[in-house]
Amino acid sequence: MTPRGHVALVGAGPGDPALLTLRAAELIRAADVVAHDELISDAILAMVPARAELLPVGRRIGAGELAHRLHPEVKERALRGLRVVRLKAGDPLIFGRGGEEAEELVEAGIPFEIVPGITAAVGAAAFAGIPLTHRGCSAQVTITSGHRVDGGLPPPAILGGRSLVLYMAAHELQANLDAVIASGWPPSTPAALVASATSAEQRVIQATLATLAARSREASVPRAKEPAVVIVGDVVELRGALAWRERLPLFGQNVVVARARAGVSELGRRLRDLGAIVMELPHIDRGGSAVLPRTFEAAEEGDLLLLSSVEAVEAWLDAAWSLPVIALGSDVAALVASAGRTPVHTLRGACADAIQEARAHLEGRRVFIPLASAGTSLLEPLRSVGAKPVTIALAVQKASPPARWPAAVDAVVLASSLAALALYAQAPEALLQVPAIAIGPQSAAQATRCGARDVRTAPHDSLEALVSCVLQTLAPGPSEARPRVPTHRVEAAQ
Repeated sequence: MTPRGHVALVGAGPGDPALLTLRAAELIRAADVVAHDELISDAILAMVPARAELLPVGRRIGAGELAHRLHPEVKERALRGLRVVRLKAGDPLIFGRGGEEAEELVEAGIPFEIVPGITAAVGAAAFAGIPLTHRGCSAQVTITSGHRVDGGLPPPAILGGRSLVLYMAAHELQANLDAVIASGWPPSTPAALVASATSAEQRVIQATLATLAARSREASVPRAKEPAVVIVGDVVELRGALAWRERLPLFGQNVVVARARAGVSELGRRLRDLGAIVMELPHIDRGGSAVLPRTFEAAEEGDLLLLSSVEAVEAWLDAAWSLPVIALGSDVAALVASAGRTPVHTLRGACADAIQEARAHLEGRRVFIPLASAGTSLLEPLRSVGAKPVTIALAVQKASPPARWPAAVDAVVLASSLAALALYAQAPEALLQVPAIAIGPQSAAQATRCGARDVRTAPHDSLEALVSCVLQTLAPGPSEARPRVPTHRVEAAQ
């Protein structure tokens, strides 16, 4: 008997992958099929693993009559027993037709779940610096659509809130704004159009109900098929002080962070904090369990255990080794400390300079290094200070490409030579044209050997220097004055 499949109606949020819910990210990683709207961002689609089928099922206004509720190909794959993620922009139940699709899933007897997402109204308002409610000027929000099944405009009766958000209004912007004015809103009411909200391409046009359509036409915002929402009300005037996103130094930048191991990326977190849209590639799958052997070799006095990752710390805790510990980086040191142990030394990085600083701790000693990936750049620097490194394999990690590489990339950031190799071994030729920023000479040399055309090296082999080099490359001056760095197009390699 054919097993029953499963469909998850998943809200992808407004575009920034950092705004996905934990459940949404979990389902995307485990899916057999990801059926997506046209509006799903490249950064989110880059999270889909290559083993999954990427199935475009989107439809935009003006694309003809909708002949179905649930897309036939989604239903067919679920009936074949596959795990299908129906990935929908924003929230599936807020103008996403998720209710209609769920009804058909019930009729077909297909198990399903609904995963909410940050809807466009909330995401666009937050990232544009416009609070939808405010004790001083807005105690009510109305969210409505500028496009109806019957082709008409929103009836005046539902346009009565102190703040108003119009979905799908840009297609007939002037007519929609005229309808709002006709319902009783003064033409002088502040209004804003937010296009491509939360993405690197986000743009905001701020005006009034009377002037917003003309201002948008002059600025060519939004572009054809670009998502946009309109926000109306006195809350729009607060944007001048609260427009936090555009003031971040890496706002407007799409950055690929090369990865060689699974786990949390501190580099990715720092670049997100600075405003970049970060895509961590390739995908790293961890196989097996990270467990240290309880008897590797007889540990001798003077031997050390060098813990370089979260996986290594977890394995160390499980095996209960009693060797003195050297931690690689403050995050690993904090984990060791949380387990009640104090590292004898914390390396500030994996570079030769950082290893030299720890020479007194390392010289002449056997250093056990639990590794969750195929290699490490630590061996030669350790040998150069007279240490005797011994690697211990924890678990096999496999690098795999995304189902779709992002179409627009401003920079590739390389935190290690292994990460450079893992990325460029999988990447399309077009990604080799994108400027690469490497943490040190080894990483830069590896990128060059892989064919990267434009490789820049941080002045010091440390995470802080690497982030600083990214800032100098992509945000060389004040955000108000700097020119937009041209985004490199990668879609030719798809």
